[in-house]
Amino acid sequence: MFNRFLQHLRLNLDKPLLGPSAWAAMMPSSRVNMQDNIAPDAKKAAVMLLLYPVDDNPYIVFTRRHEYDGPHSGQVSFPGGKAEFGESMWDAALRETYEEIGVQPNKMNFIGELTPIYIPFSNYLVYPMVGTTNEKPEFVAQVSEVAGIIETPIDCFFRYDVVKTFDIYRNNTTITAPYYSIDSHKIWGATAMIMAEFLTLVPHNG
Repeated sequence: MFNRFLQHLRLNLDKPLLGPSAWAAMMPSSRVNMQDNIAPDAKKAAVMLLLYPVDDNPYIVFTRRHEYDGPHSGQVSFPGGKAEFGESMWDAALRETYEEIGVQPNKMNFIGELTPIYIPFSNYLVYPMVGTTNEKPEFVAQVSEVAGIIETPIDCFFRYDVVKTFDIYRNNTTITAPYYSIDSHKIWGATAMIMAEFLTLVPHNG
């Protein structure tokens, strides 16, 4: 099953990606499409959508940030971070994934990449990389950066009740944000938008 899943994904990654039209389903109410207005000084970052088999079923891994006094406190995200000077986006994703959750770079294989997404709030242009391992990794969280590791079957994202909404008060306004409800976690914002595009590319049983 896992190999068939990857075959299907590779084929679809060779086709034109949906980008903003796929993101729209998970876009918070405050967000506008900024892809045509990317700041010239935008910083580059890469995140890893790391896929691996568990009993031959495809899984994906997320990280949970620590609680702190800031806008991303406690949020769920993909492993990733800012690219270093001269580093390719794939190499940045490999390095950050190793640093955050302990997966050796030589264990991860490149599958493809999704549409880069601009985050005006932090002025980052984020490049989503899709990778895979041949077997379930032994994850080790970098405790200074990662509060928790969340392992999730891809099929969970196709449950009829997985998408919910919540309200959050920011910058003197109330924002309504859709999110993926995975166990007790809210996956929202740019992470959910990236995931929405990814889910258009994969097979499911529903």
